[in-house]
Amino acid sequence: MKKVPSAAPSLTSHPDRLIRVKELRQMLGNPSLSTIYRWIAKGILPEPQRLTPRFIGWRASDIVDFLNSRKNGEGNND
Repeated sequence: MKKVPSAAPSLTSHPDRLIRVKELRQMLGNPSLSTIYRWIAKGILPEPQRLTPRFIGWRASDIVDFLNSRKNGEGNND
């Protein structure tokens, strides 16, 4: 997995904000969608929240925790 960038200030100031997949991909170094869903299936990446049949997003606080765990060297590499 590529080096994970640090969490943006907007993530920590609005922890309940939902992050769409496009923004998530940018934060993670632009992995493919299949990679993101493989990480979800393996438990590496947190599950998204489904608001409607066509709208999913990740809570900013979950992504901050994920990025911090990666920065500290925890978790599995894909």
